[in-house]
Amino acid sequence: MCEDASIFASNAIWWVGEKGRPWIYFIDSAPKATPYDIGSKCPGGMADPGETKTEAARRETFEETGLVIKRRIRLVQVYDDQSNGSHHKFGFITPRSGCRGRIRQTPFEDRRSIIYRIYPIALDDAIDTVYQVKTKYHLKFLKGVRNHLHRKLGLPV
Repeated sequence: MCEDASIFASNAIWWVGEKGRPWIYFIDSAPKATPYDIGSKCPGGMADPGETKTEAARRETFEETGLVIKRRIRLVQVYDDQSNGSHHKFGFITPRSGCRGRIRQTPFEDRRSIIYRIYPIALDDAIDTVYQVKTKYHLKFLKGVRNHLHRKLGLPV
């Protein structure tokens, strides 16, 4: 765990979709303080005190999607950014087959955000969506996801 900065962890739940392209679950959400400032992202958020980066990613995945990552599934880290002194940001990937449960179907509030919808999206389309809203962390994270999955699936990087 990183003691000098708070931990932010994201998790991309992925699978191979049409034409062998990687797909992920995406979330449209907004901070409770500014509920009309809607952005798209993978499940993720700040770690609770004493929580490791992987514990935070697992908890946030469940809270935001309703999916539980099976205990035996190891989250694969594809992103690590310490450049911001106040937050140490981590990004993981988990295969959809490593989860159980059902995707939440209605809007809800977690501790810090309002989650408007959860939906499947092709990874390349997710990158385009995040690029349009200029979310630097999420864009870098998704590019790390794409590079890892393209190597894993034998697709051009």
